[in-house]
Amino acid sequence: MDMAKFIITHVTNPIDYKDEIIRFWDENLPGTPHARFDWMCVGNPAGPNDWFLAKEEKTGEIAGMISIMPRFVTMEGITYRLGILGDFMVSKECRIFGPTMQLVKAALSQYAELGYKALYTVPNTDSYKVLERVGFHDLGSIYYLVKPLDMGYY
Repeated sequence: MDMAKFIITHVTNPIDYKDEIIRFWDENLPGTPHARFDWMCVGNPAGPNDWFLAKEEKTGEIAGMISIMPRFVTMEGITYRLGILGDFMVSKECRIFGPTMQLVKAALSQYAELGYKALYTVPNTDSYKVLERVGFHDLGSIYYLVKPLDMGYY
């Protein structure tokens, strides 16, 4: 792909993009259960995800996406609405001169206005350097200690 231009959009109604998002998952994050989309829109007790899509200006095709998943965290008796930055992916054709940095910057520039106190992420090795370049830094490790009582897919 030549030096394409991308339009980054905060999606206010992800249902309108459901088929495109699921197709993009299938191509770039194979194995993602399709039912996860519904959970991200209406199943999360902390509220629906905020999605940012990068669309190629000429074709309108999704070239990348990132989302902020809300989560309530209580620290020292105060409950905060935090955002987990995730579902960060860019199509293989657009990874070199694509919308990678634009997507992260869009989420960072709007998180407070969207009602999040702070953002955090658990990056994979491919996204770690990108996140570092836009200002994320390692504060420590996250440990989850849980005892599942029952399991099943949503």
